[in-house]
Amino acid sequence: MTVITQHANNPLPWDDQVAPILGVPGTREQQFWFSDADYDAPNDKELHARWTFYTRLSVGYTDSAVYGGPTGPGAVLIPGGEAFESLSVRLVLHDSMDIERKGLALRECYSKLTPSLSESPLMFMSNNIAGFNPNASGTQQNLSAPLRLAIDQAAETGHELVIVGFGAEGWCGLCEKQRDDPAFRSWFKAHVAYGRARNVSLSGYTLMQHNGWGMGPIPTPAQTLNRDGTRGPTACFVTDWHAQYRQGLLDFVSAVGMAGLETDGQYEAIACADETHGHNGLRGGWSKGLQATLDFNVQLKRLGIYQTGADSYIWSGANHWNHADNDMMGSLPLWEKHALGRLYTYDSTFTRPPASGSIPTGRMVEDTVDHSLDTWPPAGIPPGPTTGPPAGIPAGYTTGPPAGIAAGPISSSPLAGSGCGPTIHRLHCLDFLLAGYFVYGTPPYQHARSLWPADDPHAAAIARLLRKWSSFFVAYRRPRSSGAAGLFLSRLLHLRRPSLRGLEAVALVTPDASDPSRALLGVLNPTSDHISELVQLPLYYTGLPPGTAVVVAELSLRPRGFELEGLPLLAPASHEPHEPPPPLYTCHVLGEPGGGFTDVTLRVRIPPVGYAIYEVTVPSDAAAGQMQRGRAEGGAAEEHELPVAGRKAPGIVGVEVVVQ
Repeated sequence: MTVITQHANNPLPWDDQVAPILGVPGTREQQFWFSDADYDAPNDKELHARWTFYTRLSVGYTDSAVYGGPTGPGAVLIPGGEAFESLSVRLVLHDSMDIERKGLALRECYSKLTPSLSESPLMFMSNNIAGFNPNASGTQQNLSAPLRLAIDQAAETGHELVIVGFGAEGWCGLCEKQRDDPAFRSWFKAHVAYGRARNVSLSGYTLMQHNGWGMGPIPTPAQTLNRDGTRGPTACFVTDWHAQYRQGLLDFVSAVGMAGLETDGQYEAIACADETHGHNGLRGGWSKGLQATLDFNVQLKRLGIYQTGADSYIWSGANHWNHADNDMMGSLPLWEKHALGRLYTYDSTFTRPPASGSIPTGRMVEDTVDHSLDTWPPAGIPPGPTTGPPAGIPAGYTTGPPAGIAAGPISSSPLAGSGCGPTIHRLHCLDFLLAGYFVYGTPPYQHARSLWPADDPHAAAIARLLRKWSSFFVAYRRPRSSGAAGLFLSRLLHLRRPSLRGLEAVALVTPDASDPSRALLGVLNPTSDHISELVQLPLYYTGLPPGTAVVVAELSLRPRGFELEGLPLLAPASHEPHEPPPPLYTCHVLGEPGGGFTDVTLRVRIPPVGYAIYEVTVPSDAAAGQMQRGRAEGGAAEEHELPVAGRKAPGIVGVEVVVQ
């Protein structure tokens, strides 16, 4: 049995990952992960993070003698007085201890009871909207150049929601100064209209507990009263002052036409002891404060607002919160940061729908440039011929500047090397990192001035890469012919957990038979070696019985040579030189040798720092009969060109989105 509470459960590294301090229980200040610098080939290091344990936000202050923990409910019941209804929990009963099956039960529960988690716009968080002039009249106000750029880039690449984020220049988090200023409202409303004309919606950040960036000081009477007589650091949500702030938020988003709101610090579970706040002092401070948050969320939902934030108040309408709420990730190097991001996504999606969260990726595009590689040769790579790799570097990579590029500074056009490694081109790096999140159906979202710098030397190619992944996501997010959820909103299966040691793999499957496509398999290779392995793909949760014929085809998402802007071959081939290229199609029957009764066995060949995404379809009856006859005659799974119901054949099955 699983008990699901009313409020937040953010995945944080815990348990075996955190080295405890002797005599100090529950230490969280230690490093959340560690790397093994001596790990043997093929990788130079490995991240260790054994599990991401869900902590409850309300537990955060339980050990504190100052703030305490949950109290109450502390309601005062009198005849004819206010009615009382306690907070609710949901109980999910399980028929198995299998972790995947238990997780699927929770996700099915969410899909039925909280359909708002299936709303999954492609998002970007802007950190600069400078441009408002408080001394100018409405007719003299100009749109913010950085926000206009963010909207234009979002429209170009298929992003649907731009969030004015935490710390954004020119934004105070919907503080009173801007929130109640008619001139600022009018100015921001013009941006909403600009975005709407380009099919881009706007959202904005606010810090509801008021104890940090952007927010004005909390009046002393409105601060929480702690058990030791001190005040703060947060506002008490039950006060009239905080109620006016919440109403101001509702008024602002309605007046300007915002489509979303990013709510941070919704309720930090400090049980206020002030007897004048109308929550029966310490006895009802926690319960009433939480209820104020839940009521506010319901009001947002009535306005049709898409609510993002740090906390999972899903039962009152919140849509989206991070798969990992961990600020320390931002200090990691690019490669480690995103390896950990994939690991958190893998663990988090056991017990929550993938679309309910994502990994904040900071300045993802800009970070792919490794400025230590602004000269050739990069540090640690000896000078030598540009036509072959230095000793110890796998064949197949560009290890020197292309013909015509002299040794020396190359910062104006970083043609070799990136945050993924000294021999990985930044476009190859960016494509791999994006694939690492999209295979889960959890698009990453950047927090930067813009999706890419306007003067980036690879701007056109970056835009095409982002558009490719947006198109892919939208195609498989779209409802199926029956109206059932698309594959990216269906059942996620966890096959191989990220470790940087070898392949990573997940699958999305659906029992809906209205379309031929029944599964997507995403496989990543973060190592520096080619990997050719058999992968067992379980199709039990598609509802297909043993003996069903299926076709497995690789989608045309993987660039073949990265022919971007005329650049030479910058990605290794998808197979070793002595191996034949992988087929476009392989035909299988559920229950074939090497797997379970409802599995298929697929050989995958993935290049270093590479990926492949496969679609599983059920062929037409005639094609299935042909496959069955071939199997009866002793044929093995092999390449075929068979018609697939509802799809073009021969060719790649599914959406075809190509970087070129």
